[in-house]
Amino acid sequence: MPVAKTKDFKVENLSFDRTDFGETNDGKKFSKHFFRYRQDGSKGPVRFKGDFSLVFKNGLYFEQGDSKYRKLIGRATLDLSDEKTKNFADSPDRGVETGWVKVEDVKMKGFNSFEAKDNIPYYSESTGKDDDKKGEIPKGTILTSDQQDDEFFHVSFGGGKSGMLYLLRKAVAKQLYKNRKATGLGKIFKSEKELEKSIRFPLYFNTDDEGNVSDTASWFIKISYREGKDGFMAKFNVPGVRELTIDEMLNNSIAGRPCFSMTNVYQGGGKYSMQIFLSSLVVTNFAPIERASVQQEDIDELAADPEFVERMKSMIPEKPVLRKERKERKDQENIKDILAPTLKKVELDEDSEDESEDGDDEIQGVPEARAAPESEDDDDSEILPIVKKAEPKRKPVDYDDDDDDDTDSD
Repeated sequence: MPVAKTKDFKVENLSFDRTDFGETNDGKKFSKHFFRYRQDGSKGPVRFKGDFSLVFKNGLYFEQGDSKYRKLIGRATLDLSDEKTKNFADSPDRGVETGWVKVEDVKMKGFNSFEAKDNIPYYSESTGKDDDKKGEIPKGTILTSDQQDDEFFHVSFGGGKSGMLYLLRKAVAKQLYKNRKATGLGKIFKSEKELEKSIRFPLYFNTDDEGNVSDTASWFIKISYREGKDGFMAKFNVPGVRELTIDEMLNNSIAGRPCFSMTNVYQGGGKYSMQIFLSSLVVTNFAPIERASVQQEDIDELAADPEFVERMKSMIPEKPVLRKERKERKDQENIKDILAPTLKKVELDEDSEDESEDGDDEIQGVPEARAAPESEDDDDSEILPIVKKAEPKRKPVDYDDDDDDDTDSD
């Protein structure tokens, strides 16, 4: 079946398939809601390919946990200043501003919708005081109000556009609420909008040092990979060259055009998340990871201070003593302590009758050496075989089965 393009996504082409109910090993209930997508007249998996770029600046990594099979994951960066990326990743909630405006400063455009008559101030509280002023709204800006307090409207304005991923979440919520009896969600949500807001949006919009929303977003996306089970892994294809190995994926910065699948919507612990996996990537850039220290400026500044360097040298040896070396030194000291009494020579006077005939001093505590037999036949002692101590058998590690889909952590 042909894979749909993200730019051609249509909300009406998504349909509800079924809901599977389950229970974890510790007795917690969960549900998996499955969907189908119609493309070229036939329904198939919810799978899309994008014309935008994902950048895995720090490569991929294995997710931590007690799973029997390690899960591969990557933090992708998306540049929203690029129009194609914005069409996929943007959301009306990105960078939205809220505040209070005076009723007299706006004119009605529709139900709970207003327009700024001029460049008007907006406030953090419904007071109109200069101390509560947050900024100025340009003339003609469309505002949405959710409540009124005497002579003030609480409004929201700004924000991004409705990108494909936002529309996918909207379509998912519509189908789940439409089939709320089959999904069991009718007992939880009173409206489609309430259900939509409960489904976590997959992207995190980044902010600058001043808290302003920037033109970049982060996506912690799962990679199709199951170590030790079926060996299936997302293919990172370098056109005209070959596929990347798992080591290259882990240790290099990678950029490329993605193909991804939404396997289901996972419901568990009161949370709802779209389970999205990267199934393949057409690699467009590849480079070693730059692992710069986040405190490099501090390091450079102090390293250039001779007084600081000399002071630290006096406290820290240039070559660290490794744990193995410390153990060897301790063992040697222990051996010396044990052998010291046996290795101590007895001081004898020159006229002592105990002086040995050959002039060698006797070392007390050391047994006399046994005379070697003249031949093997002369030695009547029984030669016992050397018995090696059997190594304990290692108990095989018992792993618990792991489910294919994990609940996302927020």
